[in-house]
Amino acid sequence: MRKNYIYALLAVALLLRLLNIAKPIIGINTWRQADTAAMSRNFVEYDGNILHPQIDWGGVPPAQVEAEFQIYTFITSIGYRIFGVNLLIPRLFSIACSLLSMFFLYLMIKKYASEKAALWSVFIYAVLPLNILFQNQVQPEPLMLMSIVGGLYFFDRWIDEETTLLLIASGILVSIACLIKPTSFHIAFPIMYLCWKKYRGKMFFRPALLLYAGFTVAVVVAWYYYAHQIKYQTGISFGIWEYGVDKWGNWKLVSTWNFWNTMIFRVLAEKHFTWLGFPILVFGIYSWKKNRARLFDVWALSTVIYVLIVARGNYVHAYYQFPLIFPAVYYMGTACARYCIPGNLTNKPSLVFHILLLGMFILTGVIYAKALKKQDTSTDTMFLLAEDIRRTIPAETPLVIVDQQDPVVFYNSHTKGWHMFINDLDSLHLSLAARKGAKYLALIHSDFNNTAGELYKNSLAVNNKTIVNNTNSLIVSLEKFK
Repeated sequence: MRKNYIYALLAVALLLRLLNIAKPIIGINTWRQADTAAMSRNFVEYDGNILHPQIDWGGVPPAQVEAEFQIYTFITSIGYRIFGVNLLIPRLFSIACSLLSMFFLYLMIKKYASEKAALWSVFIYAVLPLNILFQNQVQPEPLMLMSIVGGLYFFDRWIDEETTLLLIASGILVSIACLIKPTSFHIAFPIMYLCWKKYRGKMFFRPALLLYAGFTVAVVVAWYYYAHQIKYQTGISFGIWEYGVDKWGNWKLVSTWNFWNTMIFRVLAEKHFTWLGFPILVFGIYSWKKNRARLFDVWALSTVIYVLIVARGNYVHAYYQFPLIFPAVYYMGTACARYCIPGNLTNKPSLVFHILLLGMFILTGVIYAKALKKQDTSTDTMFLLAEDIRRTIPAETPLVIVDQQDPVVFYNSHTKGWHMFINDLDSLHLSLAARKGAKYLALIHSDFNNTAGELYKNSLAVNNKTIVNNTNSLIVSLEKFK
């Protein structure tokens, strides 16, 4: 009967991820979702070539951008062509990838630990709060994560069976993961460990392994070289290679106590595992067993190296830590399998684990409820501005939106144009935007409280044709700035 438990767990995970699936893109992680959703929509509306990813905030189309390989957005755009543009399509795709990740993880832990440990690990993975919140979102991370764990699973099988099809499947999945994010190359460490364990130094002379590594590196290098040429042509980029100033290479940050305090306690302990789930993780790591799988230790170490390299990205964005969760739930699952006896509260270790797990589930509900409060369309100022733009601005009309470079207003209003910072709101910048083709300016009143641009913002409504001026939004014509 236990062999059917995994399907029950996957069903529970599915139901949790279907909660609130019809919500618009508001409140949580909006910038990442809006850019992803926009590129999917632009593949349908402008250019269906996967080599030509376009964003909404690059001005008048075409606005191609230097970006990661857009396999996620391209696949969802195919669904858009068949069923129409609907956010349910990428969200269901994300959920499907999430469920496949759990299944691959189950198979690996079952092999290296036990079926009981694998079931506990998948159960914990399924109900962790940020997993529930992020794995039905419109972003490529679920596909990347599935490709990481799937690529490692098929490679592990190839080590045992040496079947060509398994190596091809692993190479494709690992390549997809690295194309989506080059930092996925951290999975090379556990792969190399498996090779060394079986072949030792001979691994460097096996043609199959050389082809495997060469293929993965070649396709990733080819794509990012090509993507960098787009930046030279259009000047638009997500800042993939801004070493030391953006998401990665921030060694000074790594050397601070604030970084470690944030990563370990404020992000991992509080947000990912909840305060009561975190002790299970710590206990699982430090509870020594002679037969503990070293593969997962190497995997965990590789994710720590990844965090150090992509320090600022992990420091700012909680979803950057998702690669760590796979080995982490292995430690948690093996600890639960050993010490938690379902229904047994007389055994002291089992009682402690029952209390910690129950508390973790309660805190998961609290975190999820707080997140839902941030997704209220009646109070979200950016969503309200987008609605005002949709009602008043003709479709396909370029405009300037004063924001913090969050493209969610562009996406929800289905418009194109340019970002502008509050401190750049002046006649010079508006004249430059108007000469590029911008017809209107849109902003949110509350963004200007106690800012230097407050007086200039008020003068715009007086001295220019006002389209909208309500309690939330101001939209004015830029005709006088041409």
